[in-house]
Amino acid sequence: MHLDALWLAKAAYATFNFGFGAILIFLPVYFNAYFDKFQIGVLQTLPCICSMLAPPLWGAISDALEHPRVVHVVCYVSGSLLMFGVQNVSDSFAWTCVLFFLAQFQSKPAWTLLDQAVLALVAQLGAEYGKQRLYGSIGYGLGAYATGLVVTNYGIGWAFTISLGCCVPGLALLYMLPSPPPRVSSATSFAVGVRALRRRYDLMALLSFVVVTGAMGGIISAFLALDLYELSDGSAHIVGLATVCETLSELPAFYYADKLIYRLGTVNVLAMALLAYGARLAYYALMTNAWYALPFELLHGCTYGLAWAASTKYVYAEAPAGTEGFVLGLLSAVQGGVGRSLATLVGGHVYNAYGARYLWGMTSAGVPVAFLALWLFSKATTMREGICETSPLMERSA
Repeated sequence: MHLDALWLAKAAYATFNFGFGAILIFLPVYFNAYFDKFQIGVLQTLPCICSMLAPPLWGAISDALEHPRVVHVVCYVSGSLLMFGVQNVSDSFAWTCVLFFLAQFQSKPAWTLLDQAVLALVAQLGAEYGKQRLYGSIGYGLGAYATGLVVTNYGIGWAFTISLGCCVPGLALLYMLPSPPPRVSSATSFAVGVRALRRRYDLMALLSFVVVTGAMGGIISAFLALDLYELSDGSAHIVGLATVCETLSELPAFYYADKLIYRLGTVNVLAMALLAYGARLAYYALMTNAWYALPFELLHGCTYGLAWAASTKYVYAEAPAGTEGFVLGLLSAVQGGVGRSLATLVGGHVYNAYGARYLWGMTSAGVPVAFLALWLFSKATTMREGICETSPLMERSA
């Protein structure tokens, strides 16, 4: 039973990410066939908005109803169907915006709700979260590669079909995966937990840290490929190799994440991620040869894999009882919504006006800011540990 449940978690991560990878990589290409660059820019901001709004909202609903599996199924199925429908309104920019927004709004919570289910499972079985999550990276990479082959031979429309097709095995796996049990039975637990959040300075400091790292990661995701392409005189090969290096680096990072967090602690693991950010951004700011950037792309495993595993595990373990889905949604919102929105809005202007080198130098200023937020997080966790030791009967929701 132990191994069966964990393999279900691995398969769910792989299937979910295979389907999302099949469509997300090729959406800009699809939009380019119907809309101009300004309209594509508008469409590309919609996922950022949805990341800020949808995961906390649907997470709060799942916590309040105490039926996360039902909410997960609704979001997953409706998001997949709406995304498939986007191709049917491509003759209208307005309707494409509406349908794409709704598709993203429903799809975004599926990631955090799956994290919640798997975190509950590994906590129950005493397993490691990272060793399940790494299969998401494998699925995403395979989905993008396999869909690329199909699209090359049969057209871009097949990306939508493959993504929707993954919904069938994904839904089956979701039903077989054990549903996260409520950690408290009180019907008022969600309201009590939300009120308790106001006194959880450790979680607030961690979310502040994730906003800064999310912005730095968003700028790298949005503009590094373009910078490498321009520095290499238009070589698409190096862009593909950089993506391969990033994806491969996530596998050992997720695999060893739990052991590193256990031995070093959450704060030290997050500090490692920040040092990796500093190394990457320093090189980008001085970069004159794009090919020398490839070894630095292997640090993506630290900047994303280790940081996400440490943040997610801490948030789930320390969230006030009854608010796990809501707080995981907040984590996703500040990382993929607030941070990435800042990146696309400010980074694009800086890149266009001052060039890539200035952009990377400006972005590296986020490293000391993030270290400040990490120091505050460290102080808040130390203070909370002291309170718990002096008040051993204090309820977790406090």
